[in-house]
Amino acid sequence: MRKLIGLLGLIAATAVALPGCGGGQSAAGIGGTLLAPQSLGRAYKPAAGSKIPVPPLGHGYFGGYVNLTGCNGCFAQIESDTETMEAALHRHFKIHNHYYDFAALTAAKLTSDPGIQADLARNRYPMISWRCDVTLHQIIGGSEDPVIQGAALALKGLNTPVMLRFCWEFNGGPWMCTTAPCPNRFAPNLFDQSYSTQQKGQEFQQAWQHIWNVFQAEGATNVSFFYCPDGSPSQGKDRIVYSYPGPNYVDWKGFDAYDTTNVGLVATYSRHYGTMMSLGDTRPIMIGETNERYQNAAPWTQMQYYKDAVSAIQSTFPAIQAVSLFIGTNPNTGDNWKPDSSGMTQMPVMGYSSSFWF
Repeated sequence: MRKLIGLLGLIAATAVALPGCGGGQSAAGIGGTLLAPQSLGRAYKPAAGSKIPVPPLGHGYFGGYVNLTGCNGCFAQIESDTETMEAALHRHFKIHNHYYDFAALTAAKLTSDPGIQADLARNRYPMISWRCDVTLHQIIGGSEDPVIQGAALALKGLNTPVMLRFCWEFNGGPWMCTTAPCPNRFAPNLFDQSYSTQQKGQEFQQAWQHIWNVFQAEGATNVSFFYCPDGSPSQGKDRIVYSYPGPNYVDWKGFDAYDTTNVGLVATYSRHYGTMMSLGDTRPIMIGETNERYQNAAPWTQMQYYKDAVSAIQSTFPAIQAVSLFIGTNPNTGDNWKPDSSGMTQMPVMGYSSSFWF
């Protein structure tokens, strides 16, 4: 409660400062033009059944997941935390991340989820991070088709563009996990452990393509498929390249990128930006989860991280066309990615910049 009260104090201070940032003014040192509040996070309304539109190169969607209290499965509290953060930013997150178990992605669950319903009301695009808590063999073999069909119809029924991030960070802990609990509650033996790296990649491709085919058969044309491996320093290029389902089955590609080694944003994004570019297609790149640690020491403070996000999107990583902040504590590692005072000073400026005006 004290942390939440402290954040509300930061919000109050930020709310006083932001109105002076009108359209046409430049923000010193961040390499972007500030825009009028009413224009932020409001891309045009896509036609029914269409996917998330892709912003122009050098610009990207501003996304996020906010869990300030560290609760698990408390959808109403998470939505409340999200709206608290949006009040500080004076804008909505355009892409809003949600975590769903494999069998929980149903029409009834989406209807009762306050966060999903708020997305529809607040002009956000939902991003469903869909756990693979069943094995890839089960998906490929068709035994999970009723669940997949139900998920396709549920997301189709939202009548808005949706991003689906199936089995995110599969190339990290889930790749080798054989005994529960696995990271992110993924299935033990998600992959056939007798397979080589290349064979595991092919297995992932087959499962992904099977899900994609079921979604197409159910007419879920509003769902954008987002390929999102782990982009941490320990992850090499091979697992990412071998597992890529191909551009016919992917609408967005990218990776999760946290500054876990205290090197700053540019070095963190550089780990696998080139890997994504080497896949040989023009699919837009998204950073699915990212942030700098709470009260990280200079020079790599949260303030610097958010400044670099704005300038680097335009100068160094123009193919990155969406970035989603993870604002909370990692339930697996305990790493603290909550906003500190420097972050709350700069995050609104990031959200107001021309790099993230969508």
